[in-house]
This record gives sequence, structure tokens and C-alpha cells, in this order.
Amino acid sequence: MSGPGRLLAALALCMASHVSGCNGRASPQALRLLHEGKQALQNGELQVAVRKMDALLAEHARTRLAAEAYLVRGQARQQLADLDGAKADLGLAVALAADSAVRTRSLIALGDVAMRTADLGTADSAYRQALEGIETGQKPADHVLLQLGCVLQRQGRWAEADLQFDRLIYLFDGSPQAKLAGRKVRSRAWTIRTGQFDSRREAEKAAEGLRARKLDASTGEIQRQGRLAFVVEVGSFATYRQAAVAMGHVQPPLEKASIVETR
Repeated sequence: MSGPGRLLAALALCMASHVSGCNGRASPQALRLLHEGKQALQNGELQVAVRKMDALLAEHARTRLAAEAYLVRGQARQQLADLDGAKADLGLAVALAADSAVRTRSLIALGDVAMRTADLGTADSAYRQALEGIETGQKPADHVLLQLGCVLQRQGRWAEADLQFDRLIYLFDGSPQAKLAGRKVRSRAWTIRTGQFDSRREAEKAAEGLRARKLDASTGEIQRQGRLAFVVEVGSFATYRQAAVAMGHVQPPLEKASIVETR
């Protein structure tokens, strides 16, 4: 098992030690609370979902429903931007899940939260474990493959990312995820994109202004919605973190800049 994989497993076991013996029978009350919490989550009533799962876990943390309760509460907390709370809940859900479907859903949600918090090692491990629980060519493998490829790109592991994107494109040809992967695949660096223009002349003028500020600016062409556009980009970086640090050091800041993959 890889380093991040061992870390994720250790985290799950550590948290699981606080909730042992989760094989008790679920009462009708517990089943009702879980159903109501899932409905609240689906309806966007996030605080209600959290309260329902709080009530369930306060009295029924040792039942077979505990893993799914942590999953529901973790998903609600994720949408509420309580990312630390979400990560803790989802780690418990992974550790406690006896049902393979619940474990896979928990791993995917954990990977998504880890991605948002730039915890790339945990995201990598969670997504890879999630793929083991999904039949080849079946959803939500399309989401997982796309996210795993993005994680690898952020780490500067470009060739490994291409393997995930190529697999996604092959298995889910024509899907929105496959189309996005097609725009990302074969990239080899990160760059800071400062603007997009309808004409080459406008792009060149913007690049000249940046070069006057001693920035390594260049222009390029991209296809967007079937139309040719011209972009201005600054620098080339192996990892996303390097690009983010570089953008943070630019003074005055580059307005409306974003970090994107480039070939």
C-alpha cells in the first residue's frame, strides 16, 4: 500500500477505535431518522440533515446504520463548507462501512473533500480505493477517473494523469466528463492564464503590457464552443502549487487570472 494509502487506513482505524461494536440492531426510530436525514440532504435542507444525523448517532452509534449516518452528515457538512467536520465524518464512514456501496460512496465524498482542501495524498488514495468498488465502465467511475486525473496533474504527475483520462475517454466516450478529460489530457505544465480575447491583436497587446512588468507572458490559441479564441499566459510550472505561489507573488495582482493546464 502506498504512503497516502497507509495514512488513510491509519486515520480510519484511529477514528473507528472511538466507535466500536457497530453491529447492533437498528431500531425503527433509527431507520426513520436516517431516512429523514437523507431526504433533507436531497432537498438541500443541510442543517436539518446534520441535526437528524446528530440525533441518530447520539443514540444509535453502535448500529449498522452508523456508517451511512456519518456519510450523510459528512456530505451535508461538505456542502455547508465545514470541510474539517466533513473529512472527519467521511473518514469514519469509510472505516465503519460494512456495505461496499456505502464504503465506495464515502470514499468518493472523502476524495472530493480532500481535493478541496488540497490534501492530494488522501484524495489520491480515496479515489483509487473507490475505483476498486465500481464495476468497470459503470458510473460513478467517470467522476472518479476525472478527479483522480486532476489530482495527479496537480502533483505534476502528468503521464499518470493521462492514463486516467485515456481510460475515462475510452469507457465513457461522449460524456461530459470524457469531453473535459479530452481538454486536459496530454498537458505537461500549469500556467497562469490572465485573459481571453477575440482577436490576436488584443491578446498581443495584453501580453506586451505584462512583459513590460518583467513577466514571462506569451499568447496562444484555444478552441471554445467551436470558436477560436486567443489567450495570454504567464509562466510554466510543474505543479499547481508552484503556479499558485507564483501568482501570489505577482504585484500588482493579475486581475481575473486563473491557473490552467497547458500543453
